[in-house]
Amino acid sequence: VCSWPGTGLGAGLSMLGVSQYGNTNSETPRTGDWYCPVCRDLQFARNAACRRCSAPKPVPQNLGPQASAYYPLGGMGMGTSPTQAMMTGDWICPACRDLVFARNRECRRCGAAKPADAAGSPMPPS
Repeated sequence: VCSWPGTGLGAGLSMLGVSQYGNTNSETPRTGDWYCPVCRDLQFARNAACRRCSAPKPVPQNLGPQASAYYPLGGMGMGTSPTQAMMTGDWICPACRDLVFARNRECRRCGAAKPADAAGSPMPPS
């Protein structure tokens, strides 16, 4: 059960409307960047935790299906198309559906281990 405030079904979208993000920096989000569900600070896609309050990155494993609401331009991996072309050996994470480069043994977004059958597997339909 998630203990983050305002995480009831649909709360993420209403709480985090484009004009309501409440971030205190002037950065513009890019695909994959996310807003912290606790302090609403804008985070780079590569950050596994909030740089301000250390809350974990919102992913389906810790926040459920509403995790995607914290990604204003998409890119979490759930139901979005990868922004990069899939190359030989790249794989799709079975946990969060992010495109992961062949050289990685675990998903860069959620930390799930690379499945044994992932080498060179084609991208599954969304």
